[in-house]
Amino acid sequence: MSIGQQRDRHRDALDKALTTLNETISELGLRTEVIGPVTLLVSGETPIPEDASDPMPVAMRNMARPLSQLVTLRSIEGQVWWCWVWGGPEREGLEFEPIVPMEKIGEVARRLRNVVSLADV
Repeated sequence: MSIGQQRDRHRDALDKALTTLNETISELGLRTEVIGPVTLLVSGETPIPEDASDPMPVAMRNMARPLSQLVTLRSIEGQVWWCWVWGGPEREGLEFEPIVPMEKIGEVARRLRNVVSLADV
């Protein structure tokens, strides 16, 4: 197999993993957006106050944003892993934290759901 064919197989595997995770997350009722070749933004529901008659929550509702989290695929020691993507004003650039190997789509979907879903109280 040529280097070009290997590269194409590798790219196809990454594309399939991203597509499968995207579909799995959508089935869980979460929103997704592909924002890079191997990066996915996952978002939960927009928070809604319990008492819509209270004027303060109504005003705050317009500012409410859903919880969201970036995940990406990265090569770590010869294996492709799903990784959390962390960034912010206190960090220099982006940081990546391994979650699970690429094949464990169900597990990364479960963890993403736990991160971006609002707990029922």
